[in-house]
Amino acid sequence: MLIVVRTSLSTFAYSFLIPNLQAFSAEMGGVVVDVISSLSPPRSSDNFDILLTRDLCVVEPADDWAIHNETLVCVGSPKHVMRKTLATCPFDADS
Repeated sequence: MLIVVRTSLSTFAYSFLIPNLQAFSAEMGGVVVDVISSLSPPRSSDNFDILLTRDLCVVEPADDWAIHNETLVCVGSPKHVMRKTLATCPFDADS
């Protein structure tokens, strides 16, 4: 059996997913897992069994499982961040 996992989270794949593949494969009776890393949005013609990504809207809530919550932490020197809010930082606070 082959499971194709597509992800845009290369750090997650490298630090968590890939190191655990051997144990997962053994537990699942020798299943082969193919990990594909891509930053492009998935298309209907793409072939994968599992998609691990962020910032993707899905139509059916049952098709979406939250596996990790992220927290944004802004860090800067006191001189740089003094009297600034997220609204005045040079990035989109909603992304």
